Amino acid sequence: MRHIHCLAALSLLLLAAQSARGADTPGVFAGSVDVGLRTFSSRDSSAKFQEYRDMTGGLIAGFDAGYRKGRGYFSMEAANIGQDDQFLSISGGNYGRFKVEFEYNQIPHRFALDTPSIWGGFGSSRLTLPDALQSQGQSAPSSPASAREAAVQSVMEQYLDNADLEDWELKRKRVQAAVEVQQGEPLTFRLELSREDRDGTKPFFGGIGSGGTVQAYEIPEPVNYQTDSARLSAEYAKASQFLKVAWYSQWFDNDNSFVQFDNPLSLVDNPASSPYPISGARIPGAGRMGLPPGNRFHNITATGSLGNLPWAGRLTATVSSGRMRQDEPLLPVTVNSAFGAIDQPASSADARVDTTLYNIAFTADPADRLDLRAAWNSYEYKNKTASRVWNSVVMDTAGPSESVNVPTSYRNRRAEFELGYEVSDSVNAGLGYTAHSVRRTNREVADQDDKIWSAHVDSRPADWLSLRGSWEHSKRTGAYDYAVPFEAAGIDPDNWEALRKYDQASRKQDAYRLLASATPNDNLAITATVGCSSNDYYESIGGLLKDKSWMVSLDTDYAFTRGGSVYAFATYERFTDFQNAWQWNPGDDFSVREPGRWTADSRMRVTTVGFGFDYPVRPRKLDLLLDLTHSVSNGGIALFSPLGTSANDRNAYTPLPFESVEDSKLMRLDARLRYAFDHRLTGSLGWAYERFDYGDYQAEGFTNSPVQTSNGTWRTILAAGTLWKPYSVNMVYGRLSFKF
Repeated sequence: MRHIHCLAALSLLLLAAQSARGADTPGVFAGSVDVGLRTFSSRDSSAKFQEYRDMTGGLIAGFDAGYRKGRGYFSMEAANIGQDDQFLSISGGNYGRFKVEFEYNQIPHRFALDTPSIWGGFGSSRLTLPDALQSQGQSAPSSPASAREAAVQSVMEQYLDNADLEDWELKRKRVQAAVEVQQGEPLTFRLELSREDRDGTKPFFGGIGSGGTVQAYEIPEPVNYQTDSARLSAEYAKASQFLKVAWYSQWFDNDNSFVQFDNPLSLVDNPASSPYPISGARIPGAGRMGLPPGNRFHNITATGSLGNLPWAGRLTATVSSGRMRQDEPLLPVTVNSAFGAIDQPASSADARVDTTLYNIAFTADPADRLDLRAAWNSYEYKNKTASRVWNSVVMDTAGPSESVNVPTSYRNRRAEFELGYEVSDSVNAGLGYTAHSVRRTNREVADQDDKIWSAHVDSRPADWLSLRGSWEHSKRTGAYDYAVPFEAAGIDPDNWEALRKYDQASRKQDAYRLLASATPNDNLAITATVGCSSNDYYESIGGLLKDKSWMVSLDTDYAFTRGGSVYAFATYERFTDFQNAWQWNPGDDFSVREPGRWTADSRMRVTTVGFGFDYPVRPRKLDLLLDLTHSVSNGGIALFSPLGTSANDRNAYTPLPFESVEDSKLMRLDARLRYAFDHRLTGSLGWAYERFDYGDYQAEGFTNSPVQTSNGTWRTILAAGTLWKPYSVNMVYGRLSFKF
């Protein structure tokens, strides 16, 4: 931060020197000031309403100002002054000599507001619970399970009724400054510095146990991140020649290396087996989860281009080399004292990754009506972290056992060729081909190739009508070996060989798009778009098999002859995918699979419509403005599993469909009157309404305490109430804007 302040001070000195240089030349100063008030019908507790913005009532203000004097200039802009989403920008300089830039902005991210929390030390790395709560959870009857669940739930509810209300939110503050100096016409030097701070809490998974007996807790993760970055570049640009060399570094630090949380179901570490909920395990009185470690990134890049080549060609090339390092001390493998001391082969991971980028492109017009583009790209990610055998404890309960970190590396190479031809004065056509290859280590597909064909046609059948159609087809292939990651880790393969990860599976992909743009007259513009795409994982038996998407949109804009305008738009999107799998353990005979097979057919539909106008009730005096947006999203998952009675069938039930998957409705309405008192002063008075409805099967039936269900599902979940909540908000606001 100190470096940024020094850079800002230097910038102001440069601007002051420039003002003194032209003291005898009159300058021009202009800008505007905005001041307003807003109030809400009620303060809604839904964090979704204020997820990335500050919508509290009270005073709102902003301004912009600019100064011109000869070749010198200075400008300032501010918005939402004093709010959690405020913004400030300052820039100035002398055209052709130097430029100074300074920017500060804040962005909140709210997850939940006014939420009861049983955790003491909220926002810190040590979350505590009252000893009485832990004792009561530990002493609850072990059987039957329903009795224990009811007892634990009753204890949690007692403490939640008297719990403090907490806000789960992050505040991001970013400040950046830059100085750019031009030495003559061809040379430019630029220095950029930035600091970003993120502070607050966000939902985080805290777990104790393993497999199907995990105790899962939604806990507040303390966030105290600092990210500093610096970029220094030198640029040479003259005529057809260009060269830029840049150095970039980034430093990330986290004030918290872990978050430790008390176990609601156990007061002390227990070396003996526990009857519930984790049988045969050593139950700890607390759990601990590691948080993002501090790391460093450095990169140097050189980019150049050369023009005036044969065929009116231009050659562009980029070379880049990067280095990532992370050497933070490792946490102890467990917080559970029942395991005692556990030795490790190293005190840190000493993570090391190097990256290399090469990019070259050539564009030319080899003949009349013909143009071409050829490009080649190579990106290599080299993970140089040493592979070691570690002693691990699973979620503070099971172990110790040996595990191996498996570093993965890859190399991406892409060769592209595009050819365009002007068929006539109104028709252009193009054809493209791309060869994409990926070479990986320690992943299922070592050598993967993707061949991509594309074509497009642009047509202008009339002066007022433009059409564009495009098509793309690709086929990705590669030999899949499911056992590679397991063998690299030194363990026996523990997966079904027919399962495919969709990012590596063989795939056929098709995409179509048609765009029409019409301007029948000077006042009316219409744009229509239709598109669809599909993926077919044609060799996959288990996993994602197919997915498709469709989109259609219409956008219109009409300008009134007396001033003002009206617009309307509508978009419809549909997404589907189909998955096929078998239950985890169908029995010893893997040939008997049909009874344990299940499928998931997912769908999602999104419809968005909007309408608005700016109507001059009295031209240049009184305007009526309205903006309306309504979006509806509906999703669902249809599950299917054949019924069976064999000894190998452990999934003999009829699965129910999930009819509600991220179902939501969002409507925003903003109506306002704008009145011009004179050419300097403008006032506005408005009303805004916003409503959000949300439903999701994942959120149904959840409470802030362990939930008892008919089949025991989620019975050891402790949720924190951070899921989205519906809201309905009315807002009235007034605003004055003065220009000077």
